[in-house]
Amino acid sequence: MELNTLVDYYQNGRFMEAEKIALDISKTSPSNQLTWKILAAILLQNGRLLEALEAGKKSVSLAPMDAEAKYNLGVIQYKLGNVDDAINSYSSAIATDPSHTQSYINLGILQQQLGRLEDAVLTLKQATSFKFDNPQLFIILGNIQHLLNKFNDAETNFLRALKLNPYDYEVLCNLGIVQQKNKKLKEAENSYRKSISIKNDYFQAICNLGTLCQELGKLDEAISLYEKSLKLNSNNAAIYNNLGNLLVKLDKIQEAKQHFAKATLLDSNYSEAYYNLGISNQKLENFDEAEKNYIEAINIKHDYADAFTNLGIIYHEKKKYKEAEEKFKRSICLKPDNYEAYLNLANTYQSTGFLKEAEENYKKTIKLNSNYPKAIWNLLTLLHFLDKEHELKFYSKKLEILDKNNYGLRSQVILAILSYLEGDIANCNKYLLSSNQIQNLNNKNFKNEKVYHIYLSHLLKNTQNNITQNNVNEKTLHVIGESHSLVSHGLKIKSSKGIFSCKSSLIMGCKQFHLGDCNLNKYQFRFKNLLQSLPQKSEILLSIGEIDCRINSGILDHIKKNSKKNKYNLINDTIENYLNSIRKLNVTQGHVITIQGVPCPNINRSKISSSKLQELMSLINDFNNILMKKAHIFGYSFLDLHSLTDRGDGYSNGIYHLDTHHLTQEAMLEAWKSYFFVAPEL
Repeated sequence: MELNTLVDYYQNGRFMEAEKIALDISKTSPSNQLTWKILAAILLQNGRLLEALEAGKKSVSLAPMDAEAKYNLGVIQYKLGNVDDAINSYSSAIATDPSHTQSYINLGILQQQLGRLEDAVLTLKQATSFKFDNPQLFIILGNIQHLLNKFNDAETNFLRALKLNPYDYEVLCNLGIVQQKNKKLKEAENSYRKSISIKNDYFQAICNLGTLCQELGKLDEAISLYEKSLKLNSNNAAIYNNLGNLLVKLDKIQEAKQHFAKATLLDSNYSEAYYNLGISNQKLENFDEAEKNYIEAINIKHDYADAFTNLGIIYHEKKKYKEAEEKFKRSICLKPDNYEAYLNLANTYQSTGFLKEAEENYKKTIKLNSNYPKAIWNLLTLLHFLDKEHELKFYSKKLEILDKNNYGLRSQVILAILSYLEGDIANCNKYLLSSNQIQNLNNKNFKNEKVYHIYLSHLLKNTQNNITQNNVNEKTLHVIGESHSLVSHGLKIKSSKGIFSCKSSLIMGCKQFHLGDCNLNKYQFRFKNLLQSLPQKSEILLSIGEIDCRINSGILDHIKKNSKKNKYNLINDTIENYLNSIRKLNVTQGHVITIQGVPCPNINRSKISSSKLQELMSLINDFNNILMKKAHIFGYSFLDLHSLTDRGDGYSNGIYHLDTHHLTQEAMLEAWKSYFFVAPEL
């Protein structure tokens, strides 16, 4: 009678009364196992773990075949932190009753907590062969398989759990997660939506559906879901970070920055949010702020390879090349397959004149990612400065296949230039025709190739008219320079020194500043090689300087960034350093050098203020005057293009310009008629 009362009180939650009866029975009938079993459960319920442990042990000792008593003892041992004892008790319960599902579950959870995931899977799989009506078993098994990246198995077990309980919104959400990770995006979307339909304010499913919609390109819905998530949990840093990433994709950088900043305020240890904040500031050209953000991300996560890469890019932008090199190398050390770090390390080597090292790292980048057009393009342009035309052609053709409608078009223009300089007019025409679509691309990075494309097309129209048959008495005039050198290629000119056939060698984008710079660079490398490759005492025309005198580059751009700099000093220094570099390289060669002047500007006057245009015309006039005087002082002749193209006020007369910057072949022929030869210094 008393034992029945004990069971009744316990089952109805009358624990204080049940404990009193159990203690009485344990004294009068100490071998009654059920009494000790219930007493252990009551003491566990009341948090009196040590007393519960003794009662539990007594219960098991009195009934060694009671699997439930062993299970209960395992629970008490786990609560006391005696993990090994708990594992033994659960294992013993399973050995006693192989169908005791809860022992499998608890043992599996313990193994998971200890990091023994494979053991946990084996334990829980054993249980499934005995009992199929416990959804918790399948849920826990699915969660562990998820941790092991066994997404198909996890999906199977979540579906089993849902078959037993179709309205478990948490399991539906977990099912969506593994499906999303397994690239079953439509199935994942369906699972998240079912979860939300059951519980429309379930934060995790709403948030996850937002990330999935972002991945599927449903950006408006993704924003709406993130905003709904923030209404449910306004202090969730991850949502602000996700929303920021989405806004970056929509090119709303300023808004994205605000969300990343909010994420870092909510979680000061959120390295990814600091990293993304750095990207936003970098895109906004707030380089000092970006630098701080990346450093903060690295301080939180010391092995953050991508943050080291981006920090290196910032240092490169600031011309802190040693620091940039160090960060890229650190990134590669942390992540040896980080082709972005190799690419940027190569860029840094190129900027500091270490061209061989740059070439080596571009090739490492391509080895790690053979389908990376940007890396192939960077290598291709470097090969131009290294005089490796054969390799350049190889990579140009590779780009044509890999990225036909973007970088491939740029490479076709490069091949057209090479063909033109080789006298292969047929191939030049072919490459220009195959790259016609480049004019339709709205990408500022393609600007130079667009200009070259139009420029070459114009040159080819007049090539045959201005090139005559070779004359046995003619000499070669080697024309070295940037794009302005191309107009002279193949021309037969007459000057006070005789008849010359022009042969051009291109140094893309070269300024006088580059050649006079005290820091080694790729322009100097190619220029030196070109000078030294020619026979001694060759006749040379140097066509360099026009890029130094443009409205948004060169001297005017430098003055804009450094308002205290004096224009005349900058012109003098640029020209003096340029001519000195030529003199040093020419000491042993004895080449006879003519310096080509800068033509009057021919830019669209409707797109520039009259004051800016006047400033440009004044600069070019002063630049030419100083260049001519100093060229003569150094013993070089001067080919005047400014007087030829001047309408009287320093602007183009519209007769000799082929486009915004370049002159026609007729202009060059006319300029040579008034050429004045200066004898070299002894």
